[in-house]
Amino acid sequence: MLLGFRATGDARWECILEFDRVDYANLSFFDANGQDIPFHVSFRQADGILAFNRLNGGVWGEEILTPCALAPRGDRVRIDFSQGSAALFLNDTEILRETIDEAVHLHWFDLHGAARAVRVGGAAETCATGELALSAPFTLTGWGVQAGVESQDLRIEAAGLDGGVPLRTLARPDIAAAAGASNDRLGVIAVLPGRVWYGVAAGESLSLQLTCNGSPCGAPLQMTREELVRTIEGIAADERAGAFSLVSAVEHAARGGIIPMLSEAARRRLSQAIDAYALGDLLNPEELVLEGDADFTPPIEVDPNVVAVEIVQKTFSGKLRAMAKQDPAAILQDPEFAEGFDGLTGEQQRLLVMRLAEVFAGSDQVEALVPLAERCALRAQADAIAPWEKSFRLPFDVLAEDADAVSEFFQWLSQRPEGWISTQALSWSIRKIATDCPAFLTDTARETAARAFVAYVEWHAWDYWGRGACTRLTEAIITLMEQSHLFSTWFEDWLVDRVLRSHWLSPQFWSAFDSREGLARLRHDGRIHAARAAYDAAVKAVREGSTGSGLTALPPASAIDGERLMRELAPSGWKGDRLASLAPHRLLDLALRRAALPGGNAAEAGPPEQIVRAIRSVSPMLPRSEYLELQEKVGREAAELLSDLGTPEAGHRLEALKPELRLLSGRRAGYNGVAIALSLLGAALRAGDNALACQAADLSRGLIDAVPPKQRGALQISPAVRMAVFGLRQTAIACDSALARELVALLPEAEAAVPGPADPATEACLSRDGRAMFFDTVVVVISCRPLLETRVKAQRETWLKDLAARGIPYVIVVGDGDDRLEGDVLHVDAPDSYEGLPRKVLAAVRWIYRNTPFSHMLKIDDDCSLDVDRFFLTQSYRKFAYYGRRLHRTAGQTDRTWHLTRAAVDPSQLDIDRSPEPSTYAEGGTGYVLNRTIMDVLLHNAETPEGARLILSSIMEDKLVGDLLGMTGILPDSEDYDACVLRRSHSKGVPVSRWENAFLPSAASPAKLVHLDTPDLQNWAAEVRGTGELWPKKAWPTYDPARIGWNTNAIDLVSPVPQLERVNAQSLVVITTIRNEREMLPLFLDHYRKLGVQGFFAIDNCSTDGTLEYLLEQPDVATFSADTDYSASAYGVAWQQAAMANFRLNRWSLIADADELLVLKDADGTLPDLLASPEMASADAARIFMLDLYPEGPLSRASFQGRDPFTVATHVDKVPFLAESTATGPFSNAETWTSSLRHRLLPGSRSELFVAQKYALLKYRPWMRLSAGLHYVAEAQVAPRDLIFAHFKYHAGFHAKVREETRRRQHFNDAEEYRRYRNLMAEGRENLFDPTVSVPWRSCDWVRERLD
Repeated sequence: MLLGFRATGDARWECILEFDRVDYANLSFFDANGQDIPFHVSFRQADGILAFNRLNGGVWGEEILTPCALAPRGDRVRIDFSQGSAALFLNDTEILRETIDEAVHLHWFDLHGAARAVRVGGAAETCATGELALSAPFTLTGWGVQAGVESQDLRIEAAGLDGGVPLRTLARPDIAAAAGASNDRLGVIAVLPGRVWYGVAAGESLSLQLTCNGSPCGAPLQMTREELVRTIEGIAADERAGAFSLVSAVEHAARGGIIPMLSEAARRRLSQAIDAYALGDLLNPEELVLEGDADFTPPIEVDPNVVAVEIVQKTFSGKLRAMAKQDPAAILQDPEFAEGFDGLTGEQQRLLVMRLAEVFAGSDQVEALVPLAERCALRAQADAIAPWEKSFRLPFDVLAEDADAVSEFFQWLSQRPEGWISTQALSWSIRKIATDCPAFLTDTARETAARAFVAYVEWHAWDYWGRGACTRLTEAIITLMEQSHLFSTWFEDWLVDRVLRSHWLSPQFWSAFDSREGLARLRHDGRIHAARAAYDAAVKAVREGSTGSGLTALPPASAIDGERLMRELAPSGWKGDRLASLAPHRLLDLALRRAALPGGNAAEAGPPEQIVRAIRSVSPMLPRSEYLELQEKVGREAAELLSDLGTPEAGHRLEALKPELRLLSGRRAGYNGVAIALSLLGAALRAGDNALACQAADLSRGLIDAVPPKQRGALQISPAVRMAVFGLRQTAIACDSALARELVALLPEAEAAVPGPADPATEACLSRDGRAMFFDTVVVVISCRPLLETRVKAQRETWLKDLAARGIPYVIVVGDGDDRLEGDVLHVDAPDSYEGLPRKVLAAVRWIYRNTPFSHMLKIDDDCSLDVDRFFLTQSYRKFAYYGRRLHRTAGQTDRTWHLTRAAVDPSQLDIDRSPEPSTYAEGGTGYVLNRTIMDVLLHNAETPEGARLILSSIMEDKLVGDLLGMTGILPDSEDYDACVLRRSHSKGVPVSRWENAFLPSAASPAKLVHLDTPDLQNWAAEVRGTGELWPKKAWPTYDPARIGWNTNAIDLVSPVPQLERVNAQSLVVITTIRNEREMLPLFLDHYRKLGVQGFFAIDNCSTDGTLEYLLEQPDVATFSADTDYSASAYGVAWQQAAMANFRLNRWSLIADADELLVLKDADGTLPDLLASPEMASADAARIFMLDLYPEGPLSRASFQGRDPFTVATHVDKVPFLAESTATGPFSNAETWTSSLRHRLLPGSRSELFVAQKYALLKYRPWMRLSAGLHYVAEAQVAPRDLIFAHFKYHAGFHAKVREETRRRQHFNDAEEYRRYRNLMAEGRENLFDPTVSVPWRSCDWVRERLD
């Protein structure tokens, strides 16, 4: 390799000879053409000679040999070049001088062999050499060197790109050897950012120049936009393309301005990548659609058979609804229906008959449908059919007396099949079987069918969102009870037990039971009498506000809905949970709810230790140690021992620890007892307590010897034991302790597996007394210079003091430094920016590994609060090599643009995260621990080319650490890593629970730390830590046990508790579930205040537009936060149920979205007036229709900002609601009305889509069952009058809403409706107004009938 060297006058060239690998060193100096060699010397160490020669015109001259004694290493060579000569010095002694033609100019040199550490001086100049290439799409690799200088500053420069292209240097010993360079980090790897195109004008090429010390290394790398297009086209065509390639392609397409140059197929693939990787902040998918393109949105699949059947079914439904007394059988004779049926194919006819089966079963007219079923050969279908088809076919199998088919169905039903089943058809069939005692079924088959049905109903009753409250199922249960005497002797007892378990709290059950004469013989059954007494007591407790003291007649603890009733009565002070019949898990659940409930009776919750146990028992995503409580007890006793080091009391405490350490020294405890004993030995030696050291050594030997021989291998691979061995070996060196060396020698395999000893000089870097030796951890707080006086100051005033009290050292890490430690601040050589966080963390790990002897480091952020004792005394961190809150990201789950809103620079100048998926790592917001071995692996992997590309592709430091460790197959452990996460949605936002919904550390909370996201809460966190209270206050839905963690459906109170109590004192509140409704909220609140509403519950679902902060300013709003995915909350109903069940029992609540404004008659007065009216006296629910209003002009001009929405969205469809669906909801108790407008906008949609009714005015009671979306309700007394929501969905913000909800995929059926809207938008649809069907909303006949 030729290296640049220009001697323009008196010049000096130097190197060191190191004959460690070869016994020669050849130095060649070339002319300007790089062909002739005017000066060549060869050092031959084995022969002890120096040979000189020249190459001229391709011909070598005769060698001149000079005796030369050469040492194996360290000889200094200097060559002085002057006009016409060159003199060579060995260790400052001249041994050769030769002439050089003055016409010849030296330009290059070349090295082979033992030459090292080349330097040049005088008038000599060296030129940089190297190369740069695209080794893979968007990946640059190369090398560069400037020989003869110490510094090797490599950069990749691009026009208009400040600071150049980010790169990582890699070791290239081959280049270093060839250049005689002492620094071997001469390789480069870079990920090409999309922003490089900002400085490239249209028609010009991108030019990338690798430089070393400012000098170019080879020719620049050129890339045209046409080449970029070819690269992206290739990626788009590659089905195996991963996150790096696709994300890079989107970024370069967006920032390179080449979208119009891409093929439609490539743009379609990029659109899919934007959706898959949530890159909407970088590029709107609609920008990829060009005129003439087909729609990019994947079409909603429509079955043509379903479309054809829907047309005929709508005819049937319309005629049925028009009947004064509905008679489905009569419609079968209608000519229009008959003609429609005849026009269907056989497959379509079968589908229609199955759909109609539900209607005919509900009206007890299945026999009338048999001729059509036989005509289309319904029962001749193949066996491999869907669950809903099986259930629809069942009535026809019963009427056909097909014993095999009926028996097979109920055998299948007993297996709890997944999928939707027609309860109408199922109930009709079981009633027929029970009542008729059909001869085609044996008595055994008949009873088997009945038992399968009852078990199925019970299974659904356990599921709050199931169909156990279906009126048809209840009717069938009552029929079975009536006919139970026609079954075996034991069946009736079994049936009564099962039915009372599932239906004891059902008003519709007791109403039917009381009305059936055939049940007279069962009314004196003691079990039924007790269940009825419990039901009556529950009704009294709910309706009269009793404490429930009369609920002593509760059915057995296994009764369904019993737990829910207990949870809902508990806030009022009910003491029924003291009954002996309650299981321990129920007691823990009630204790947790009481302790967490804002304004609740926390005094009844129990001691803090019980609440800690309750929380640990309901954190399903967190693995639990079998010995956690014992570990914590041992940790506390060990801490007391450490405070007594040097006193006899320490020995007594160690003796008392022996039994507990023995229990912790087995496989199930991770051999943690052995590690703790070894660590206590090290602590004693560090403290100079020799007597205690001998005692600890004896204890350690005994614990090691007690490990069974078969487990010795497991003992020595235990991370806890290995790190204890590392620490004790370090103590042996520092204290020159033979005793420590002896104990280390007992575990040779463990010692061999850990990194080598730290340099003894590192002992003085941070505090290393006995206490520090025991915990053997340095806490690393990641911060930045601007935050030292805010976030870090708040930490120094709180929990960092607790670290000092325990003797645990810490450092505060900031960037833009030179690895110096000033006080407690470590200034690492890494960027101090937010985007530089990954490099800062790696620099911190490197510094800890090289400059301290600690076996563990805890990385934590400057916006966290640590419960020092809870974290360190539980001893869990010892047991794992990589320890933290484990996250797993599958494809598309990584938020790659979230940093754009947090950066202090223009987001367009920031790079996008391109890191791989899937990925498993310890979440950084709640900290993680790395032991010494993991630090070593992490730093090694970071130096590989793959690791370097990961670093350059990553924005999130925690994911980067996990990805780097994942290269070696290392995954984090989360056992007992309890944590709490509060996050702000924007820089001025209010922190609320996110992702890990839990409680701040306290005596009642097992959380080891909390991510606060702001320094303002550090003092509050410290105050909570010193109490036995739970914060933030929260409530859960009552239909399931409380849970801690992710997607728990908890609602956290954000407002002050007194404000909640004031709002909740109102007889009526409006409950709204919202996300990003800042513009609509003032209109919403003003509207309902004018209707007489004096209190609101607002449940915010992670808004990012200031919604939460606005709500907190409202004195009549109690604000909650819900961090569960909307799709996992039954579309918000889980949160609404939590609010009503915990705070609004037997009191009115109106559930309204921010775009739903209730409209009353003028005569109604206020909403409280309406609720006090006679028509609502016996009701506890009201149905409300959602009337879709829209503007007369374009949507884009229909802004509600500062305007009355009724004056902007002024029109509705003339017939606003459709009755084309025969569906009666999950409870078979209500007609289904759908939105006419939405079916007009999205033709071909299934008739049951776009349900436009809600049971949203509720006096909530425990026996009610709500459906997802509140479209249906069971066990409620519905008011005779329907109400109207003016629904303002369609306005200027609609297009943005569609894009957002299509991306989030949180609404019904994977956001089907919004995906259909997106297709509509792609067609440029801006006007919903249609003069043939649109009318002013107050002129609509349907509205006038209900409001005038």
